[in-house]
Amino acid sequence: MTNKRKIILWLSAALVALLIGALTTVLVKIPDVPEVILSEPGLVLTNQGRCFRHDYPVAAPVDRAIDDRGVISMLVWNIHKQSDGEWPEGLWTLGADWQLMLFQEVELNTDFRSALENHQFNWTMMPAFRFQGLDYGVMLASRRPSLEGCGLLKVEPWIRLPKAALYSLYALSNGETLLVVNLHGINFDPNLQEWEDQLAPLLKQVLQHQGPVILAGDFNSWGERRSNKLEKLLEPLELSSARFDPDSRIRVFGAPLDWVFYRGLILKEAQSPTTDLSDHAPLMVWFELIPGSTSDGETPGVHQ
Repeated sequence: MTNKRKIILWLSAALVALLIGALTTVLVKIPDVPEVILSEPGLVLTNQGRCFRHDYPVAAPVDRAIDDRGVISMLVWNIHKQSDGEWPEGLWTLGADWQLMLFQEVELNTDFRSALENHQFNWTMMPAFRFQGLDYGVMLASRRPSLEGCGLLKVEPWIRLPKAALYSLYALSNGETLLVVNLHGINFDPNLQEWEDQLAPLLKQVLQHQGPVILAGDFNSWGERRSNKLEKLLEPLELSSARFDPDSRIRVFGAPLDWVFYRGLILKEAQSPTTDLSDHAPLMVWFELIPGSTSDGETPGVHQ
């Protein structure tokens, strides 16, 4: 594709975004005070509803660990507001017993909420906006409740709709604490400053965390410029990128939008199969705890 055609396509998409922004300011309700939604009664909202913590200490017993005998099975997926295929049945079509699920573009309707709770998932959600009485945003769902975490919003500079992010801490069976970050990145931002500002507090959490890390989601890292910028921003964090086989991730201008980055874990397997359940392919990842990891406060070794 020529540069001229790329510019025309980008300008066309930007015009559509502006029109959508004009409509959404009328039809969509953006929260005056952002607040995380919780499914777990043991969690308590803090920091004006943007953060949460559990009643028990961070050093949680092994029976609250997110891993299953040292293995973490994880699903990351932009599910396109459950507008494609059969939902919520689509959650269970991939055939794995997930311990951790990171969703973007969730529509929190009654059926979706009931499906998670019937399958005994705890979940936290950061709504970005409300439309026709339903919340839309990012979600972390897990077999074991989180220890603490926070939700963040950043407004798209053109369409004026927020994009949400959520991070949380989970206990591991080796006594360490896993940081999980779930991002839905800003899309239309010509100078990338708002996009970088959205990433900054999340990357700060990754940098400061003493223990294993998973940073994943829909980064909207389309095109060479964004993907190069993302690589530069992540460089100081010593994160590895999951390599998928098969790799059916959606690509825009040649670059994937969805990523899984990690540190202090061993990647066993990563798949991104084709699907008709969303405009994004699911990211299916299996991690293993590093043998010999300790809970003495030292940062585990980085798996490359």
